[in-house]
Amino acid sequence: MKTATTALLITIGRYLARTGMTATAFGSAAANDPGFVPGLRNGRTPRALMETRVRTFMEANPLPLTGKQMREQRIAQRLADASAWRARMKPYFDSLYGPDEWAEDRRLGPTRKQVAAAALKEAA
Repeated sequence: MKTATTALLITIGRYLARTGMTATAFGSAAANDPGFVPGLRNGRTPRALMETRVRTFMEANPLPLTGKQMREQRIAQRLADASAWRARMKPYFDSLYGPDEWAEDRRLGPTRKQVAAAALKEAA
């Protein structure tokens, strides 16, 4: 029984470390007992129903994403939003610029380098 309690305490400790939640806040939310985690640390053995309830709480409230995962998720969402915006605006741009012309290179003419190169060729 002590091994199960130790395993539960380790799981709760990892959950608290990742979420930043305090032990008393976790006990209040998961077991409706602010002294639940301190009691486990002092040797208290939970009943099977309480252990199930606490594990269910941790599964229902998953660990937050890491910073890298949040950035990747935000980038993916922005790309999806940009694609959706482009699809929505395509008829409007097609009516202004003709079909798919706006999607190509936005330059309206030669670049400064191209103009300078052409001027040098003419002068030579």
